[in-house]
Amino acid sequence: MIEIDADTAVRAMREAVEAKGRDFVYLRPTDEEDGACSYTHLVDGEVVPGCLVGDALVRLGVPVGKFRDLNINTGEDPWGAMSRLKWDGILKFSEGAADVFGEAQRQQDSGIAWGNALAHAEAKLELWRQQSALNDEI
Repeated sequence: MIEIDADTAVRAMREAVEAKGRDFVYLRPTDEEDGACSYTHLVDGEVVPGCLVGDALVRLGVPVGKFRDLNINTGEDPWGAMSRLKWDGILKFSEGAADVFGEAQRQQDSGIAWGNALAHAEAKLELWRQQSALNDEI
């Protein structure tokens, strides 16, 4: 089972940002799922990570097809998506992880670059550290 705390979530997002570039801006697809933000996308018939949180979760070991299998690819915030993945026995996560992923998702969905979304998530991580609730498992 994959275990994700806030530090792990931010580390995975850093890897995703490094791979795509700090200036990468996620664009909602126009030909898939009514243009909604999605954790994964179909590209040439292959399921690939889509948004920053989806990319990070796949980097942490979540099978890329699970988002579609569990019907959580669109319309779910990170808390809801990770809860479904938890119920399916794929991962455990802390409240801090859900919070930093949620912050990154909100920022990305507003149209800012992944590097800036990551910076907001890192600031949220620092707040969690100050509150000493970093690894509280849900």
